[in-house]
Amino acid sequence: ALPSRILSADKLEALLGRRVKKWFSDSSEFFGGEVMQVDEFFKIKYDDGDMEDLTLDELIDIITPEKED
Repeated sequence: ALPSRILSADKLEALLGRRVKKWFSDSSEFFGGEVMQVDEFFKIKYDDGDMEDLTLDELIDIITPEKED
């Protein structure tokens, strides 16, 4: 299902800019990234410049907690 059918527009907007951290077994390391765009998928741009499209379930697994003020 499209993210817009699962989450409200406010919740989708709140995910933009959120940080992620994903383990890549082929390189045996974590890579950080950021949610850059939401359309039919969540577009992630990793710190090394790579991009990836994720589903909501995949995003939930790698999103990092927000820092408290």
